[in-house]
Amino acid sequence: APPGGAPLRRPADRMSAGRHSKKVCCGQNMTSKELAASPTTGHRRAALIGLTLGTGIALSLATFSSVRVWEERDIKNRFEDEASRFHAHLQDVVGKRIDTLNSIAALYASDPEVTLEEFHSFVDRAWGHTPDTLAFAWVAHVPRRRRDEAEEAARRQIHPAFRITERNENGDLVPAATRDGYYPVAYVEPMEGNERVLGYDLGSEPARREALLRARDTGHPCATERIRLTVAGVAPDGFLVFHPVYTAGEPTATAAERARSLRGFAVAAVLYEALLRETIGRTDAKGIPVEVVDESADRENRTLYISEAARPYLEDPLLQWTRPIDVAGRHWVLRFFATPGYLRANAQKTSWILLGGWLTVTAAAVGYLLLTRRSHRLGVALEAIENRERIQGTTIRRSLEEGEFIVHYQPVVEITTGRIVASEALVRRGRAGTPIEPPSGFIPAAEASGQIVALGEWVLRTACAQNREWQRAGSADLRVAVNVSLKQLRDHRLVVTVARILKETGMAPRTLDLEITEGNVMEEADLAIGSMQGLQALGAQISIDDFGTGYSSLSHLKQFPIHTLKIDQSFVRDITTDPNDAAIVSTIIGMAHSLHLRAVAEGIETPEQLDFLRRHGCDYGQGFYFSRPVPAEEFDRMLREGWTLPRQPVTA
Repeated sequence: APPGGAPLRRPADRMSAGRHSKKVCCGQNMTSKELAASPTTGHRRAALIGLTLGTGIALSLATFSSVRVWEERDIKNRFEDEASRFHAHLQDVVGKRIDTLNSIAALYASDPEVTLEEFHSFVDRAWGHTPDTLAFAWVAHVPRRRRDEAEEAARRQIHPAFRITERNENGDLVPAATRDGYYPVAYVEPMEGNERVLGYDLGSEPARREALLRARDTGHPCATERIRLTVAGVAPDGFLVFHPVYTAGEPTATAAERARSLRGFAVAAVLYEALLRETIGRTDAKGIPVEVVDESADRENRTLYISEAARPYLEDPLLQWTRPIDVAGRHWVLRFFATPGYLRANAQKTSWILLGGWLTVTAAAVGYLLLTRRSHRLGVALEAIENRERIQGTTIRRSLEEGEFIVHYQPVVEITTGRIVASEALVRRGRAGTPIEPPSGFIPAAEASGQIVALGEWVLRTACAQNREWQRAGSADLRVAVNVSLKQLRDHRLVVTVARILKETGMAPRTLDLEITEGNVMEEADLAIGSMQGLQALGAQISIDDFGTGYSSLSHLKQFPIHTLKIDQSFVRDITTDPNDAAIVSTIIGMAHSLHLRAVAEGIETPEQLDFLRRHGCDYGQGFYFSRPVPAEEFDRMLREGWTLPRQPVTA
């Protein structure tokens, strides 16, 4: 080493120092890759990811909750809007019935000497024969001192057997007991079948008397609670509405003055179940069943109407909407309920979409797998449905091509003469030597596959050709009825097809009766009117089948160019045991005749049913009492042998 100097280092020592120097340096200044691999940095990154994920989930749940509240409020608002429309419709119909009663009361207020003919003519114009109103009546106020004079005048002017009556303990009509005043029925419309109520003192029964006196004292229309009516020989549940009429010019400021000047009452007999079925009975189809309660009545008469679907929710409703309605002084309350089906159908998916979006971001792989699996299942299901419909369509088409379908004919009988005047063509399927397959076994498949149009055309052609043969054989005016499906009604070629078949078979259009169910007509009302007008222009007859089940109104019937109403067999089945069905059937018959339409009753099975229909003027009937649907050969034999009404019912 030089004197006083540091010792010289070998190259190896310099290299060693350099390596050591770099190692120290690197211990204080790491590269970015080494920094990322540091345990401390990894913990920070995990914490950041956890914070981001937690914040995202928290925001997602908060958004989901707030949107969910909005969705529930939206469902509630829509539910209340729909329920309020039914409530308003019932209010409107009740108002119209009261308006009709007001007009009858105004007639008597303006003319003290209204005759029976004037009453009949006025009521017939004002009424419109709505199914829910069974009758209108004029009830006179007769003081005790004028009883004999009033009865004698009524026997001259109204009915020779008129007397003021009441019911005894056995329910028989007897002369009314002596009391201060009487309220006998003087006029009633319709008169036919209601002769027994003439002279009946409506003030002799507590429920009727309470409403009657309330109307007299208040001067306003007043209704009874639910009672048993006696109209046209039946006794359905309903209520009476009394509208007081006072002597013109006399004071009526107080209840006492109104009692002194009372002349009588215009009265309406209303079938409450028909009223409610017509106005709010369709709520079930919307998933909004309803209960109607008369809170003015005692406990046993409070419930007026309740949908079967509403019963599970009476004690624990999912969602309900309650509103009152005034019915001539009675406090009715309507409770509408939302079913789970309604809530599902009207649920918004926004909240779930938002939540699903966040969860999909945080769990993309799992979400993708689940979505892929679900899509695969959906594709398999859709493919299975398409294959089934394709197979069904092929089966129906092959059955048509191979002649497997046959047509049976059920007689339609004129009730007054007992003669066969028409037949209804009903399709069946079956090969020779195999059991006959009813329509329920193949019609749904034909509908689903679209082959119903081709099948319907084949039935129409077959029935017209066969009916024309019977006409040539001597039954010149024999008609044949053929059903038209909803898809046929939607087919723009329907009128052209019918015209071509009539021309090919040579059958007169007036002997063809095309039957369209009431439900199909109401579902496609605008389309149905156009098709019906085209068929009417050909000269064909048109019937509304299954009438009474599709909620059509009188205004609809006036628009449709129809010729016949076929009363659904569900009403005919119990007409001799159920007063409501009896009232409905007799009302439909009367409504048909007032519109100059024919009335046909389906499903007649007993002589008692036939006797009821004959007494109420039904034009035609069909059912197992006459004959079940039979092959053309057997129907031909019935025509040749001059078949008439049997003495005993035919067994199925």
